Amino acid sequence: MIDARNLKCVIVDGDGVVFDTFATHWKFKLKLLGVDSVDAESEEAFRKTFGKIGREVNAHIFASSKLGEREQNRIWKEWRALERRDGIRMMPLADRALARLKMFGLKTVLCTNRATDRHYAAAARKSRLDFSLFDCVSTIGGSRWSRWKFRMGFSRVHPNHFIAAFPKPDARNFIVLDLWLRQQGISREEVLYVGDSLVDFEFASATGIKFIGVLTGAVNTPERWRDWCELNHPNIIPSIGDLPDRMKIF
Repeated sequence: MIDARNLKCVIVDGDGVVFDTFATHWKFKLKLLGVDSVDAESEEAFRKTFGKIGREVNAHIFASSKLGEREQNRIWKEWRALERRDGIRMMPLADRALARLKMFGLKTVLCTNRATDRHYAAAARKSRLDFSLFDCVSTIGGSRWSRWKFRMGFSRVHPNHFIAAFPKPDARNFIVLDLWLRQQGISREEVLYVGDSLVDFEFASATGIKFIGVLTGAVNTPERWRDWCELNHPNIIPSIGDLPDRMKIF
């Protein structure tokens, strides 16, 4: 059991925790590489960098793509068009888990490295996830144009939607959320972060927040959590859907 008796807030990552997107991301990364499969070392490198903003992942892994820049840009546009059309698929039982956390009296926060733009807003709205299950949402600031559209309301997915200036795992990503938490009377010691990647683990460590890892994203086995992060049971759960049943509230 996870001792949650002193918790007041649960922060969750988006892709790989709330949204079932890792397999789709992996498919399109292979297309960007121009290959059908990669060796175990390359797959491990991708899993270790999953969750970072796209250009960082590309710089680390996909610089050796067989495709030219024009073809890569075509694939990026195809990916974004697919998400806008079909939405971002919600993880099974994610909405039920979030609703139960709210029943426990906990604040819930979505903290993602997704960019604040109309693309993400459109895809998120088609996910069938009720964003009112969150008390606030944090995304990453993009261009001046994107920030202007956000201020005008085009890119907002929640009334309490904040923009972080720095992507996770940079601890400065937490500045705006930390202010909001303090306004709610919540300290960092009363917060639990649920993530699926090394980026999430490093972010939680940098900000001094308790961490739980799920197996539905980049780090998909208990062995990887143990070897890469020294994380062990009970701080590893199958999915966000299992979280409420694993929490010792009283």
